[in-house]
Amino acid sequence: MASGSLPERLSYRMKRQWRRIPEEDEEEGEKSLESEPRNRKTVLYILLFTPICIAIGAVSLKLLCGIFFPEDAPSTASGKMETTKIWEDCGGTPDEARRRNCHFDILSMAWQTHECFDHANDAAFLAHHTDFNASDIHSDHAQDAEQEDKEVVTTAWKFFLDVEGQHEIPLSVALTGEHQLFVSQEFHFTHCTYMWRQMHRAYAKLGYIDAHLANWRHTLHCQNVLLAGMGDKDSLGAVGKVLYPKCIKVGDGSGAAGLVQAGPY
Repeated sequence: MASGSLPERLSYRMKRQWRRIPEEDEEEGEKSLESEPRNRKTVLYILLFTPICIAIGAVSLKLLCGIFFPEDAPSTASGKMETTKIWEDCGGTPDEARRRNCHFDILSMAWQTHECFDHANDAAFLAHHTDFNASDIHSDHAQDAEQEDKEVVTTAWKFFLDVEGQHEIPLSVALTGEHQLFVSQEFHFTHCTYMWRQMHRAYAKLGYIDAHLANWRHTLHCQNVLLAGMGDKDSLGAVGKVLYPKCIKVGDGSGAAGLVQAGPY
């Protein structure tokens, strides 16, 4: 429209602008419809992967804290320290036992885990016939820590590789836990009394007991040995086979199940 009055020209321009507005809105609407599926996918991805990332982060943080900031062993109401056992037994060979940081207990002729090894009682048994800390041998539990810090370097007990007593070995070799040993009747008698003492300490102090000591048949065996009498105390009749008993928590019924039938003595 080339000519016309001012109102007519203004009206014409407004009509043209009014017609263009819906076209622009339609384009924006089309763009909005196109972007809506993409936005929905983005939200779904966020909802799906966020919990997974949080879970992975929490697990990683817990593992790192466990490595760099290990928690102290919790104390029970009785004052005993609860420890987490890495191994329930010492395997089946001396080498495997050493790899598991086990200790050879000369009293029971057994490889013991850290929880089941009673160092104080073992040391007292070795020192039974010597002057080594004689005043402390029968000390009560309050002196155990002091006794555990002392090393027994000698013992009057004798160890042999044969029942005839022709091949005697020193204590250092016996303590390697690699040999079946023959010992005297006096050793056997004294062994039984110290094993009962160790059982008492397991329940009163240590909180763990090995399956060999917990076996009812072993208790009956020691009772029969003592009631039968020692006879010739120096005769070699008792044989000490190297054992690898399971270490169980005191009062754990599931761990103690079947111990009465476990193995001859």
